[in-house]
Amino acid sequence: MMEITLGIHQQKSVESDVWISYCERYGIRYHLVDCFERNIIKNLKNLGVRGLLWHWPYYDTKTVRFAKSIIKAAEFMGVKVFPSIPTCWHHNDKISQKYLLESLDAPVIPTYVFYDCQEALAWIRKASFPKVLKLREGSGGQHVWLLKTRDEARIMCQKAFGTGFYALEGGCRKMIKKTRPAKVVVDMCRTVYQTLKTFYISDNGIDGFPMRADYLYLQDYLQGNEGDTRISVIGNRAFGFRRLGSSENFRAGGKKVVYDPSLIDRECIKIALAISRKGKFQSMAYDFLFDQEQGRPLICEISCVFGREAAQRCPGYWDSDLNWIDGPLCCEEAIISDFLETLGMP
Repeated sequence: MMEITLGIHQQKSVESDVWISYCERYGIRYHLVDCFERNIIKNLKNLGVRGLLWHWPYYDTKTVRFAKSIIKAAEFMGVKVFPSIPTCWHHNDKISQKYLLESLDAPVIPTYVFYDCQEALAWIRKASFPKVLKLREGSGGQHVWLLKTRDEARIMCQKAFGTGFYALEGGCRKMIKKTRPAKVVVDMCRTVYQTLKTFYISDNGIDGFPMRADYLYLQDYLQGNEGDTRISVIGNRAFGFRRLGSSENFRAGGKKVVYDPSLIDRECIKIALAISRKGKFQSMAYDFLFDQEQGRPLICEISCVFGREAAQRCPGYWDSDLNWIDGPLCCEEAIISDFLETLGMP
Protein backbone atom coordinates (compact mmCIF):
# COMPACT_ATOMS: atom_id res chain seq x y z
CA MET A 1 0.00 0.00 0.00
CA MET A 2 1.10 3.55 -0.75
CA GLU A 3 1.32 6.01 2.12
CA ILE A 4 -1.14 8.49 0.64
CA THR A 5 -4.69 8.01 1.90
CA LEU A 6 -7.64 9.24 -0.13
CA GLY A 7 -11.16 9.93 1.00
CA ILE A 8 -13.94 9.23 -1.51
CA HIS A 9 -17.39 10.62 -0.79
CA GLN A 10 -19.67 7.63 -0.46
CA GLN A 11 -22.52 7.65 -2.97
CA LYS A 12 -24.01 5.48 -5.66
CA SER A 13 -22.46 6.79 -8.86
CA VAL A 14 -20.40 5.56 -11.78
CA GLU A 15 -17.82 8.25 -11.03
CA SER A 16 -17.19 7.10 -7.46
CA ASP A 17 -17.06 3.49 -8.62
CA VAL A 18 -14.33 4.39 -11.14
CA TRP A 19 -12.27 6.08 -8.42
CA ILE A 20 -12.65 3.12 -6.09
CA SER A 21 -11.68 0.67 -8.85
CA TYR A 22 -8.64 2.84 -9.72
CA CYS A 23 -7.45 2.84 -6.10
CA GLU A 24 -7.85 -0.91 -5.78
CA ARG A 25 -6.10 -1.53 -9.11
CA TYR A 26 -3.03 0.51 -8.12
CA GLY A 27 -2.96 -0.27 -4.40
CA ILE A 28 -3.87 3.20 -3.19
CA ARG A 29 -5.24 3.36 0.34
CA TYR A 30 -8.69 4.94 0.51
CA HIS A 31 -11.65 5.33 2.84
CA LEU A 32 -15.28 5.86 1.92
CA VAL A 33 -16.49 8.92 3.81
CA ASP A 34 -19.77 10.75 4.14
CA CYS A 35 -19.06 14.44 3.65
CA PHE A 36 -22.42 15.32 5.22
CA GLU A 37 -21.67 13.37 8.41
CA ARG A 38 -21.66 15.77 11.37
CA ASN A 39 -18.00 15.06 12.31
CA ILE A 40 -16.60 14.97 8.77
CA ILE A 41 -13.67 17.31 9.40
CA LYS A 42 -12.66 15.41 12.54
CA ASN A 43 -13.05 12.11 10.67
CA LEU A 44 -10.80 13.27 7.81
CA LYS A 45 -8.13 14.16 10.39
CA ASN A 46 -8.44 10.86 12.25
CA LEU A 47 -8.26 8.85 9.02
CA GLY A 48 -5.17 10.74 7.85
CA VAL A 49 -6.85 11.69 4.57
CA ARG A 50 -4.59 13.78 2.32
CA GLY A 51 -6.93 13.99 -0.65
CA LEU A 52 -10.74 14.04 -0.90
CA LEU A 53 -12.65 13.14 -4.08
CA TRP A 54 -16.27 14.24 -4.26
CA HIS A 55 -18.47 13.73 -7.31
CA TRP A 56 -21.18 16.38 -7.66
CA PRO A 57 -24.32 15.01 -9.35
CA TYR A 58 -26.22 17.35 -11.67
CA TYR A 59 -29.40 17.79 -9.66
CA ASP A 60 -28.06 17.38 -6.12
CA THR A 61 -29.17 20.70 -4.66
CA LYS A 62 -27.93 19.79 -1.18
CA THR A 63 -24.40 19.39 -2.50
CA VAL A 64 -24.54 22.70 -4.35
CA ARG A 65 -25.74 24.47 -1.21
CA PHE A 66 -23.33 23.04 1.37
CA ALA A 67 -20.33 21.38 -0.29
CA LYS A 68 -18.30 24.56 -0.74
CA SER A 69 -18.22 25.21 3.01
CA ILE A 70 -17.01 21.67 3.73
CA ILE A 71 -14.43 21.79 0.92
CA LYS A 72 -13.05 25.12 2.12
CA ALA A 73 -12.66 23.81 5.67
CA ALA A 74 -10.88 20.68 4.40
CA GLU A 75 -8.53 22.80 2.28
CA PHE A 76 -7.72 25.00 5.29
CA MET A 77 -6.34 21.96 7.11
CA GLY A 78 -4.20 20.95 4.16
CA VAL A 79 -6.42 18.37 2.45
CA LYS A 80 -6.43 18.48 -1.35
CA VAL A 81 -9.99 18.30 -2.68
CA PHE A 82 -11.67 17.59 -5.98
CA PRO A 83 -13.39 19.80 -6.85
CA SER A 84 -11.20 22.49 -5.32
CA ILE A 85 -12.60 25.87 -4.31
CA PRO A 86 -11.10 27.61 -7.40
CA THR A 87 -12.86 24.97 -9.50
CA CYS A 88 -16.28 25.01 -7.83
CA TRP A 89 -17.02 28.22 -5.90
CA HIS A 90 -18.87 29.71 -8.88
CA HIS A 91 -20.78 26.56 -9.85
CA ASN A 92 -24.37 27.12 -11.00
CA ASP A 93 -24.03 30.85 -10.39
CA LYS A 94 -23.89 32.83 -13.63
CA ILE A 95 -23.31 36.11 -11.81
CA SER A 96 -20.20 34.76 -10.09
CA GLN A 97 -19.06 33.32 -13.41
CA LYS A 98 -19.40 36.72 -15.08
CA TYR A 99 -17.13 38.37 -12.53
CA LEU A 100 -14.68 35.47 -12.55
CA LEU A 101 -14.33 35.39 -16.34
CA GLU A 102 -13.90 39.16 -16.49
CA SER A 103 -11.17 38.98 -13.85
CA LEU A 104 -9.38 36.37 -16.00
CA ASP A 105 -9.68 38.58 -19.13
CA ALA A 106 -11.61 35.79 -20.84
CA PRO A 107 -13.43 36.55 -24.11
CA VAL A 108 -17.05 36.47 -22.96
CA ILE A 109 -20.36 37.45 -24.49
CA PRO A 110 -21.13 40.99 -23.23
CA THR A 111 -23.08 40.47 -20.02
CA TYR A 112 -24.92 43.01 -17.86
CA VAL A 113 -25.97 42.59 -14.22
CA PHE A 114 -28.14 45.09 -12.37
CA TYR A 115 -29.09 45.24 -8.69
CA ASP A 116 -31.34 48.31 -8.94
CA CYS A 117 -34.58 48.39 -10.91
CA GLN A 118 -34.42 52.03 -11.95
CA GLU A 119 -30.84 51.70 -13.14
CA ALA A 120 -31.83 48.63 -15.16
CA LEU A 121 -34.85 50.36 -16.71
CA ALA A 122 -32.74 53.39 -17.67
CA TRP A 123 -30.25 51.07 -19.39
CA ILE A 124 -33.05 49.18 -21.18
CA ARG A 125 -34.39 52.43 -22.65
CA LYS A 126 -31.09 52.94 -24.49
CA ALA A 127 -30.07 49.33 -25.22
CA SER A 128 -30.47 47.46 -28.49
CA PHE A 129 -32.43 44.21 -28.69
CA PRO A 130 -32.81 41.23 -28.65
CA LYS A 131 -31.16 40.30 -25.35
CA VAL A 132 -31.08 37.02 -23.45
CA LEU A 133 -32.34 37.02 -19.86
CA LYS A 134 -31.06 34.32 -17.51
CA LEU A 135 -31.48 33.46 -13.88
CA ARG A 136 -28.26 32.96 -11.98
CA GLU A 137 -29.03 29.24 -11.47
CA GLY A 138 -30.08 26.66 -14.04
CA SER A 139 -28.69 24.36 -16.73
CA GLY A 140 -29.76 22.61 -19.92
CA GLY A 141 -31.51 25.72 -21.24
CA GLN A 142 -33.75 26.23 -18.20
CA HIS A 143 -34.35 29.69 -16.72
CA VAL A 144 -33.54 31.40 -20.04
CA TRP A 145 -35.70 33.83 -22.04
CA LEU A 146 -35.15 35.68 -25.32
CA LEU A 147 -36.29 39.30 -24.99
CA LYS A 148 -36.97 40.55 -28.49
CA THR A 149 -38.20 44.04 -27.65
CA ARG A 150 -37.62 46.84 -25.17
CA ASP A 151 -41.16 46.36 -23.82
CA GLU A 152 -40.52 42.68 -23.09
CA ALA A 153 -37.33 43.61 -21.28
CA ARG A 154 -39.13 46.25 -19.22
CA ILE A 155 -41.83 43.77 -18.14
CA MET A 156 -39.27 41.11 -17.15
CA CYS A 157 -37.17 43.69 -15.34
CA GLN A 158 -40.13 44.73 -13.21
CA LYS A 159 -40.88 41.08 -12.50
CA ALA A 160 -37.22 40.48 -11.53
CA PHE A 161 -37.33 43.30 -8.99
CA GLY A 162 -40.93 42.56 -7.98
CA THR A 163 -42.48 39.13 -7.54
CA GLY A 164 -39.40 37.35 -8.88
CA PHE A 165 -39.24 33.94 -10.60
CA TYR A 166 -40.11 30.45 -9.35
CA ALA A 167 -37.43 27.75 -9.50
CA LEU A 168 -39.38 25.77 -12.13
CA GLU A 169 -40.34 28.80 -14.19
CA GLY A 170 -38.86 28.85 -17.67
CA GLY A 171 -38.02 25.14 -17.77
CA CYS A 172 -41.60 23.89 -17.96
CA ARG A 173 -42.67 26.78 -20.15
CA LYS A 174 -39.93 25.85 -22.62
CA MET A 175 -41.19 22.24 -22.68
CA ILE A 176 -44.78 23.27 -23.41
CA LYS A 177 -43.60 24.79 -26.71
CA LYS A 178 -42.33 21.43 -27.98
CA THR A 179 -44.30 19.84 -30.78
CA ARG A 180 -44.93 16.32 -29.44
CA PRO A 181 -47.59 16.36 -26.66
CA ALA A 182 -46.57 12.99 -25.18
CA LYS A 183 -42.95 14.11 -24.86
CA VAL A 184 -44.13 17.37 -23.25
CA VAL A 185 -45.91 15.47 -20.47
CA VAL A 186 -43.01 13.06 -19.87
CA ASP A 187 -40.39 15.82 -19.81
CA MET A 188 -42.46 18.03 -17.52
CA CYS A 189 -43.07 15.17 -15.06
CA ARG A 190 -39.37 14.29 -15.07
CA THR A 191 -38.33 17.90 -14.40
CA VAL A 192 -40.86 18.33 -11.59
CA TYR A 193 -39.83 15.01 -10.02
CA GLN A 194 -36.10 15.79 -10.16
CA THR A 195 -36.70 19.11 -8.47
CA LEU A 196 -39.19 17.98 -5.86
CA LYS A 197 -37.64 14.64 -4.89
CA THR A 198 -35.52 16.56 -2.38
CA PHE A 199 -37.47 19.78 -1.79
CA TYR A 200 -41.11 20.79 -1.60
CA ILE A 201 -42.83 23.84 -3.06
CA SER A 202 -43.53 26.48 -0.42
CA ASP A 203 -44.85 30.04 -0.58
CA ASN A 204 -41.31 31.20 -1.27
CA GLY A 205 -40.75 28.92 -4.26
CA ILE A 206 -38.61 25.82 -3.72
CA ASP A 207 -37.67 25.34 -0.08
CA GLY A 208 -34.01 26.26 0.35
CA PHE A 209 -34.02 28.14 -2.96
CA PRO A 210 -36.25 31.21 -2.50
CA MET A 211 -37.81 33.22 -5.30
CA ARG A 212 -35.20 34.52 -7.75
CA ALA A 213 -35.44 38.28 -7.37
CA ASP A 214 -33.59 41.56 -6.78
CA TYR A 215 -31.25 41.28 -9.76
CA LEU A 216 -31.37 41.32 -13.55
CA TYR A 217 -28.91 39.31 -15.68
CA LEU A 218 -28.81 39.99 -19.43
CA GLN A 219 -26.52 38.86 -22.24
CA ASP A 220 -26.18 40.07 -25.80
CA TYR A 221 -27.91 37.78 -28.29
CA LEU A 222 -25.41 36.64 -30.92
CA GLN A 223 -27.20 36.27 -34.24
CA GLY A 224 -26.56 33.48 -36.75
CA ASN A 225 -25.43 30.67 -34.41
CA GLU A 226 -26.93 27.36 -35.48
CA GLY A 227 -25.65 25.61 -32.37
CA ASP A 228 -22.79 26.02 -29.93
CA THR A 229 -19.43 24.45 -29.15
CA ARG A 230 -18.76 22.66 -25.86
CA ILE A 231 -15.11 22.30 -24.81
CA SER A 232 -14.52 20.30 -21.63
CA VAL A 233 -11.09 20.59 -20.04
CA ILE A 234 -9.67 18.13 -17.51
CA GLY A 235 -6.13 19.04 -16.52
CA ASN A 236 -4.28 19.58 -19.80
CA ARG A 237 -6.76 17.64 -21.93
CA ALA A 238 -9.55 19.21 -23.99
CA PHE A 239 -12.57 17.35 -25.34
CA GLY A 240 -14.86 19.00 -27.87
CA PHE A 241 -18.19 18.55 -29.59
CA ARG A 242 -20.82 20.64 -31.31
CA ARG A 243 -24.51 20.94 -30.44
CA LEU A 244 -26.39 21.75 -33.63
CA GLY A 245 -29.87 23.14 -34.11
CA SER A 246 -31.75 25.97 -35.75
CA SER A 247 -30.74 29.57 -35.13
CA GLU A 248 -34.14 30.08 -33.46
CA ASN A 249 -33.28 27.51 -30.79
CA PHE A 250 -30.91 29.65 -28.73
CA ARG A 251 -30.93 27.44 -25.63
CA ALA A 252 -28.27 24.81 -24.93
CA GLY A 253 -30.59 21.83 -24.49
CA GLY A 254 -32.38 19.71 -27.08
CA LYS A 255 -29.82 19.87 -29.87
CA LYS A 256 -28.08 17.25 -31.98
CA VAL A 257 -24.61 16.44 -30.63
CA VAL A 258 -21.86 15.99 -33.24
CA TYR A 259 -18.45 14.60 -32.19
CA ASP A 260 -16.49 15.29 -35.40
CA PRO A 261 -13.26 17.03 -34.23
CA SER A 262 -12.86 18.72 -37.63
CA LEU A 263 -15.91 20.87 -36.79
CA ILE A 264 -14.26 22.32 -33.68
CA ASP A 265 -12.69 25.76 -34.07
CA ARG A 266 -9.18 25.52 -32.63
CA GLU A 267 -9.52 28.98 -31.09
CA CYS A 268 -12.17 27.56 -28.73
CA ILE A 269 -9.69 24.90 -27.60
CA LYS A 270 -6.92 27.46 -27.05
CA ILE A 271 -9.18 29.72 -25.01
CA ALA A 272 -10.56 26.90 -22.84
CA LEU A 273 -7.11 25.50 -22.05
CA ALA A 274 -5.70 28.98 -21.32
CA ILE A 275 -8.56 29.99 -18.99
CA SER A 276 -8.46 26.67 -17.12
CA ARG A 277 -4.72 27.09 -16.62
CA LYS A 278 -5.05 30.72 -15.49
CA GLY A 279 -7.98 29.98 -13.17
CA LYS A 280 -6.34 26.80 -11.79
CA PHE A 281 -9.47 24.77 -12.60
CA GLN A 282 -9.18 21.00 -12.23
CA SER A 283 -11.99 20.48 -14.72
CA MET A 284 -14.30 22.86 -16.54
CA ALA A 285 -16.79 22.89 -19.41
CA TYR A 286 -16.97 25.96 -21.66
CA ASP A 287 -19.88 26.78 -23.96
CA PHE A 288 -18.92 28.94 -26.93
CA LEU A 289 -20.97 30.97 -29.38
CA PHE A 290 -19.57 32.97 -32.28
CA ASP A 291 -19.68 36.71 -32.74
CA GLN A 292 -20.37 36.58 -36.47
CA GLU A 293 -19.41 40.22 -37.08
CA GLN A 294 -15.97 39.87 -35.51
CA GLY A 295 -15.54 36.19 -36.45
CA ARG A 296 -14.41 35.07 -32.99
CA PRO A 297 -15.72 32.65 -30.34
CA LEU A 298 -17.00 34.02 -27.03
CA ILE A 299 -17.71 32.15 -23.82
CA CYS A 300 -21.39 31.95 -22.99
CA GLU A 301 -21.24 29.92 -19.75
CA ILE A 302 -18.94 27.62 -17.79
CA SER A 303 -19.59 24.72 -15.43
CA CYS A 304 -17.35 22.49 -13.32
CA VAL A 305 -20.17 19.92 -13.19
CA PHE A 306 -20.89 18.67 -16.68
CA GLY A 307 -21.91 15.61 -18.65
CA ARG A 308 -18.68 13.64 -18.69
CA GLU A 309 -20.43 10.80 -20.49
CA ALA A 310 -20.70 13.12 -23.50
CA ALA A 311 -17.00 14.02 -23.31
CA GLN A 312 -16.16 10.31 -23.14
CA ARG A 313 -17.96 9.75 -26.44
CA CYS A 314 -15.43 12.00 -28.17
CA PRO A 315 -13.08 10.02 -30.46
CA GLY A 316 -10.06 11.59 -28.78
CA TYR A 317 -8.80 14.77 -27.16
CA TRP A 318 -6.26 17.60 -27.56
CA ASP A 319 -3.29 18.02 -25.22
CA SER A 320 -1.93 21.35 -23.97
CA ASP A 321 0.00 21.84 -27.24
CA LEU A 322 -3.15 21.12 -29.29
CA ASN A 323 -1.82 17.76 -30.44
CA TRP A 324 -4.65 15.33 -31.17
CA ILE A 325 -4.60 12.14 -29.07
CA ASP A 326 -6.68 9.44 -30.73
CA GLY A 327 -9.00 7.25 -28.69
CA PRO A 328 -11.59 7.97 -25.98
CA LEU A 329 -10.46 8.66 -22.43
CA CYS A 330 -12.23 7.89 -19.15
CA CYS A 331 -12.77 11.32 -17.60
CA GLU A 332 -12.86 10.07 -14.01
CA GLU A 333 -9.57 8.22 -14.47
CA ALA A 334 -8.04 11.40 -15.88
CA ILE A 335 -9.32 13.32 -12.84
CA ILE A 336 -7.89 10.92 -10.26
CA SER A 337 -4.61 10.62 -12.18
CA ASP A 338 -4.18 14.42 -12.15
CA PHE A 339 -5.31 14.55 -8.52
CA LEU A 340 -2.71 12.04 -7.37
CA GLU A 341 -0.05 14.01 -9.22
CA THR A 342 -0.85 17.07 -7.11
CA LEU A 343 -0.29 14.87 -4.05
CA GLY A 344 3.21 14.02 -5.22
CA MET A 345 2.52 10.65 -6.78
CA PRO A 346 3.95 9.96 -10.27
